[in-house]
Amino acid sequence: MNKKSKFILFIFSFVWIAILSKVYHISINNSSKYKKISLSNISRTDYIPTLRGIIYDRNNKPLVVNKVGFSIFLKSHLKNEVLEAELERLKKYVPKLNIKKIKKKYQKRNTKYYHKPIKIVNFIAYNDFINIYSILHINENIHVKPSFKRNYIYKDITAHILGYVSKNQKPIDNISKYTKLVPKSGIELSYNKELQGELNYVKYKVNALNEKIKEIDRFVSHKNNNIELSIDITLQKYIFNLFKEDKSKKAGVVLVSNVETGEILSAISYPSFDANIFSDKISSKEWSKLTKNKYKPFTNKFIRGLYPPASIIKMGVGMSFLKNGLSSRESFFCTGSHHFAGRNFRCWNSAGHGKVNLNRAIRESCDDYFYKGSYKVGINKISDTLQYFGFGHKTGVDLIGEKIGISPNKQWKLKTMKKPWFIGETFLSSIGQGSTLSTPIQVHKYATSIASGKIITPHFIKKIGGNEIDFNATIVDKKYKKNLRKIRRAMYQTCNYKSGTAYKYVQNSIQTLACKTGTAQVISISQTIKKRRDESELKYHQRSHAWFVAYAPFKKPKYVITILTEHGGHGSINGKMTADIFNFMTIKGYF
Repeated sequence: MNKKSKFILFIFSFVWIAILSKVYHISINNSSKYKKISLSNISRTDYIPTLRGIIYDRNNKPLVVNKVGFSIFLKSHLKNEVLEAELERLKKYVPKLNIKKIKKKYQKRNTKYYHKPIKIVNFIAYNDFINIYSILHINENIHVKPSFKRNYIYKDITAHILGYVSKNQKPIDNISKYTKLVPKSGIELSYNKELQGELNYVKYKVNALNEKIKEIDRFVSHKNNNIELSIDITLQKYIFNLFKEDKSKKAGVVLVSNVETGEILSAISYPSFDANIFSDKISSKEWSKLTKNKYKPFTNKFIRGLYPPASIIKMGVGMSFLKNGLSSRESFFCTGSHHFAGRNFRCWNSAGHGKVNLNRAIRESCDDYFYKGSYKVGINKISDTLQYFGFGHKTGVDLIGEKIGISPNKQWKLKTMKKPWFIGETFLSSIGQGSTLSTPIQVHKYATSIASGKIITPHFIKKIGGNEIDFNATIVDKKYKKNLRKIRRAMYQTCNYKSGTAYKYVQNSIQTLACKTGTAQVISISQTIKKRRDESELKYHQRSHAWFVAYAPFKKPKYVITILTEHGGHGSINGKMTADIFNFMTIKGYF
């Protein structure tokens, strides 16, 4: 072998010896070192959601709390005979369990790819389970974990305010992924971010088997995630039961608020539902019962119900008349109907009111006055005023899903219907009929503005995490404010003059009221009929909606009430209930 070949062989041998030496060093000598490094290089973070915040009323009475209980899990991949035995054991201790349903749930989740314990019972109340907790807890096939369920203490009485959260829904954020609670409506939805709080966590070092070795980091939130509402639950219960016990009322709305702050003290949408049915999975039977009920208990009527505002709108139309040059002393003669362009526009009083000025037109709710006044002023100017006072716009109330309503004018009709506006539509709009649609919360905000002289957002929130929430009010524009005194005087006379439409219905009131009635027609009546049938003679769904707005005391307004009774007939039927509510508030120290 020559020198060149020897040199190549040497280099080849040297390289291989070096490689083998390095392999030996890594795999044998330092194996324990690198294994230790690899094991210590793995970490795991366990996320623990904060318990959802409690919702209180204005007097610190809880409205929503978290009911404490337990969830039950079964170890995955149990053999059938073992599964049967464990289910029978559970049935023995918790007789209410539907074993057949639980078994089906377990088998559906128990795939070869799923290795975690399988939840078979979402929630068992603490008192029903605590005595058997220690027995089941030592069973290696059964896992018991603490669980919490939202408990709506007042059930249907507060459902449309508070809303509800639902389980087993698609998460909407990182926190709901762990809480398994998804807000669906009401305060629960509007203030979800505040109520769900922050996500706690503990970070561990784990080995290759995912076993905890050492805690390396921890975050525990100390943030106050409770909220306080402006609602007075005592008043809320009283009004709900008042509405419920009145057999003439099948469905409707009652709103009560502070005229200076916009705080809502009570909000009833009747009928209602028990929000607790959504704490677990609601059955198709329960859901069908809710959605098919003709009185619509699932609909929040005070923000989503759309109704013709009828004569309630006349104060706003009257302010438009005054702003646009019509004197409050100017009169029109009402004969009981107004003939225009071959059509007959009736006044509710078929005998006619005679000579009527603005004050009397509001007090006695003369339609003919508003037909003739609206002809002079025009729909666009009327609509401008009504929209200033909130018609055709969301109020901004702190509940998601509020509807806008319609305050019609020429541009609106051209845009939505591609048709020109007719004078007859102006007449109908001037008395809150035709295309005009409003939510009760819009009407309530408008009535509040008349009483207070301010534009303020109605709201339910009072405190978040112990901190007071303020809402700014805007003084009503001086072009309207200078005429508010005239409108208020007419509303005073509506309740306190014998000729007023509400007079005989509010005589039991302790407080001095200012008010307005409204009767919203829901079916058209032939022009050939001079006098319509009495409301009591009509079928339920043909009867007019009944409106009533009032504030008290008249001289220094503090509180305003809006009542709508669906298909209630004449608006005056709500007068006694209004007086009863103000009397109750007087007894409770509100005045």
